[in-house]
Amino acid sequence: MGGITLTRSEFLVLMDAVQAPGVVGLDAGELVPANPGEHKALVAEGIQRLTKRGALRVESGVNVLDTTLIGMAMVLANPVLAVITTRDNPGVGPQLFLHYMAEALAVEQTLPSEDEHRLALVSAAGLVDRLLEILPVEKRNGGEAYQVSLEQDDFFAVKEMAESQAGKKATKILVKNGMKEDGAQQLVAAMTVPEFGGSLAMLRCEKGQVVDGRNLAVVQGAETAWLVKQAKVGSAKLAVTSCDEAGFRSLIADWIGELSG
Repeated sequence: MGGITLTRSEFLVLMDAVQAPGVVGLDAGELVPANPGEHKALVAEGIQRLTKRGALRVESGVNVLDTTLIGMAMVLANPVLAVITTRDNPGVGPQLFLHYMAEALAVEQTLPSEDEHRLALVSAAGLVDRLLEILPVEKRNGGEAYQVSLEQDDFFAVKEMAESQAGKKATKILVKNGMKEDGAQQLVAAMTVPEFGGSLAMLRCEKGQVVDGRNLAVVQGAETAWLVKQAKVGSAKLAVTSCDEAGFRSLIADWIGELSG
């Protein structure tokens, strides 16, 4: 996939070049200095850095950026679709991945440090594969599929009980809501000792603003992965289902089609 790591000052040069007031998924207040003088100084520093790297040249008094960099900046500034993905590895902490799509091009942004932005090109056709690399869900037990629909308060109570080693109480709530006991036990076990967890928010954007979206959470257990999302768009209930790679791939592809079409 390749890519380039930019300092904050270099990244601000890109954003200024495409006149982007902000970037979906990043706090504008943290990204751009509130003081105009500080902002101007950072951009000047970024221009110097990019010039030394050969990524910016001056032609007839005009700063000209590398075509790949300006292309990525344009996608970040005005995406059709933005995807915010987190992966939480026990003992390591959360990792953030940001993807922006416009037409046949997608750009991945990660933040190696507080003042660094790593940008890489991803084909729009390869975006689903990339998201599955980040959240590699799988079903290993080969058994039946499990599902349950429950109120958000009940779900978060189950999650808190599982994380507090109160698995039996958590299992009872799931069974009370109609889940089979063996499925409930597997879900509670995954919440208690996850291999990894994560979340994904897929956002439709217009002129840099979010206008629609879908979101989900996943947790990978020893037996199977579990997917948590709204039972229906706009519903207060959550649907929790066991999940394999094929099911996850199909859902993500469907969402991309719905929100980018």
